[in-house]
Amino acid sequence: MSKLIAVTGATGFIGSVLTKELTEHGHRVVAISRAKSLLADTESVLWRSVADYGDVDALQSALAGADIVIHLADNPSREVYTQGSTASGGIINAVLAAMASCKITRLIVASSVYARAHEAGNETAYGFHKHQIEQLALNHDDVRAVCVQFPPIYGPGCKGGLATLEKLVRTGLPIPLGRATTPRSYISVANAAQALGALAAATPDAFSKVSGRALSVTDGKQFSTRDVIEMIAETIGTRPKLVSVPTGLLRLLGKAARKAELVTGALDALPAPHDPAWLDDLGWAPTATMPETLSYMA
Repeated sequence: MSKLIAVTGATGFIGSVLTKELTEHGHRVVAISRAKSLLADTESVLWRSVADYGDVDALQSALAGADIVIHLADNPSREVYTQGSTASGGIINAVLAAMASCKITRLIVASSVYARAHEAGNETAYGFHKHQIEQLALNHDDVRAVCVQFPPIYGPGCKGGLATLEKLVRTGLPIPLGRATTPRSYISVANAAQALGALAAATPDAFSKVSGRALSVTDGKQFSTRDVIEMIAETIGTRPKLVSVPTGLLRLLGKAARKAELVTGALDALPAPHDPAWLDDLGWAPTATMPETLSYMA
């Protein structure tokens, strides 16, 4: 059944792919963005500009009539977050208040596996920020929320760790990550958008079964940073110059250069318990994984 689905952050990395995914499956989208200049409305996409996601009145106007909200909007720079800050709640609280005013009861929040890591004691400012958002959404009295915890998302236009690795491989310079062999989880932006779309399209009963929970979804396989570098190199038609530098030395150098988080992201495990059962119930599974999903780099 076709739905009117509101998407915050619709012009972003995930949002632009998700909007296309939803319309291709027959849904109409209220595409919400901070951008002042937006595309013209079409039969399937209604564009709405919200200058400040903390503005409840503006959000209420944008969300009016929607069946469900997918909340993607966030600041992609982890450097803006401060451990213990309460600023994280501003946007999600405004979204929740606007939804309550519009009597919209279903919410999907794009979160991160770093929120799960925070719960496990591996505390980072970014993980705290995501965990706080999850708790506010999941514990709201008038909204049934599902938080989808994604591992690092990659694809055309991404600015994360895989984009950095691609740049390193393309330079042809030695890469000191030959010992970065710990498995890590990833998800392509196409798989992420499809998973969100399947959840948004769920029947009320199917949605109720997963509401109130934080769930993980990945490409279905784990790869080490060394594996990823080798697959990127193969995709672009070159050979990586991997150098086996002791990981302890890399951590010291990263700390000295104020790049400790970047080094940690390459070396440490990042498990995301891929639980396909809830997605199987919705009729979805990852369609591809690396190296196929790296073809955009070719």
